[in-house]
Amino acid sequence: TGLALSAGLQVSVTALVRAVTLTTDVNADGEVGVVLTATDPQGATGSDTMRVTIRGLEDDSPDTTIVDTSGTNNAPELGPFSVIELFSGGRTTLPLDELATDDAPVTELSWTIDAGAGVEGTIDGGLLEVRALDGFSGTTSLRLTATDRFGARGSESLVVEVSPLVDESVPGDFGRDGVINVTDFFLFADHFGLALFHPGWDPIFDLNEDSRVDFDDFFLFVDLYDEARQAPTP
Repeated sequence: TGLALSAGLQVSVTALVRAVTLTTDVNADGEVGVVLTATDPQGATGSDTMRVTIRGLEDDSPDTTIVDTSGTNNAPELGPFSVIELFSGGRTTLPLDELATDDAPVTELSWTIDAGAGVEGTIDGGLLEVRALDGFSGTTSLRLTATDRFGARGSESLVVEVSPLVDESVPGDFGRDGVINVTDFFLFADHFGLALFHPGWDPIFDLNEDSRVDFDDFFLFVDLYDEARQAPTP
């Protein structure tokens, strides 16, 4: 059974698996001492005090409180993150194992996302997908929080810079600057070989819409590049 403490902490002991579980109440904050006492069949007792610090949800520092009985668990560590650059309506994917480190595999962590204005984030299959909403431009962020099975957590913000679309995108104009030139070729080369759900996937490079960027798309781009070079200058 659980014992409720004044600091917003509940303690329960499961003797069968020799485990002590600590559970905090919503909005709990502060420090409390938990006195654990063990009694053997002959009546002899021993006790010790465990100091527990409860951080409020608004605390930006990673929660490193040790909550497992072995005393070896550490909170997940997130970041530092590079700035993500997207066009309005664009998206990209990032592997979770590049976003966090933990004692256990990051796919076993429980993830929550607090998305800022103009951006959405979803996690599936070990990948974080970030999508900029249509019509939005500017700087925004995603607040990522990872919690392990003992309740220890880490949080960090991922900054997203979203550029506006000049016009309706033209096939081959990967830079969306209104022209098809060598800059678009280098952008295409950076994405060549990617398929749907690969990190860095962007459907703008999939010219024939078959969910992969391959030589079929390259030949289509070459045709578009030649057409742009032969077009009269306005």
